[in-house]
Amino acid sequence: MGAQITEARQATLMPEFLGRLTQMPIDHGVLEVHDVEFDPDAFFEGLADTPYTVIPTTEGLLSVVKERPQTAGPLDNSGRTLSVGFHTDGLGVTPRPEILLLVCKTPGTVEGITTEFADSRRFLPLLSPAEQERARHSQISFETRGGETLVYPLVNINPRSGDETVILGVGERVNIFAEEGYRQSHDADVALRAHLMDVAQQSVVRRHDWVGAAVGQTVVSENLTYPHQRVNKANLADPNRELYRVWLARVPGR
Repeated sequence: MGAQITEARQATLMPEFLGRLTQMPIDHGVLEVHDVEFDPDAFFEGLADTPYTVIPTTEGLLSVVKERPQTAGPLDNSGRTLSVGFHTDGLGVTPRPEILLLVCKTPGTVEGITTEFADSRRFLPLLSPAEQERARHSQISFETRGGETLVYPLVNINPRSGDETVILGVGERVNIFAEEGYRQSHDADVALRAHLMDVAQQSVVRRHDWVGAAVGQTVVSENLTYPHQRVNKANLADPNRELYRVWLARVPGR
């Protein structure tokens, strides 16, 4: 169950990085950092030779996480550099992204803004037996911008490793509730959601600082294993920090 956390500090050419993606033992806790000469066009072209395909975001194949003016409607956390709690990416799309890539486009300049990854395989053992049971009988829902509600099991069993992982979300469009036929209690649902955020904080396995990061520095994580959060200790916006975000999923049979 141990996370496969590795570092690669020498610049990696795009073909080498794509080769590493192909060889990754996904489903066993991959969380890697690479310094990559990242070229989006070359990446998407070379992806055809890997087991993966891109899951588009609302911005397309490649989205940019940066500080931008907020518009009316639901809060877009990708357009902020302030703190946002632990969440699993892509709850509003199907299939859900299996792999999350965060790539440094422009290094940050405000100290104290980090991306933290928590190992959700550690969550359930940190809950009481009653909370573990409730979690296994709970669902998490996400309301898309188009008004559609997508519902998933809160606890998922990895079909290859057998590990139990937990999906998290933040904001008013996310809800956690007991499945139909299980003991209904709004207070218990709220308490479970709060406690899961607490145990996520206890289960952080990596804090990544983008200040001074090399352009192209890339964090590769198993999205369904590692919920992540943005911590901004200074509570100051960073107008310079820009990250590419890419979602990937495996192509059946490739």
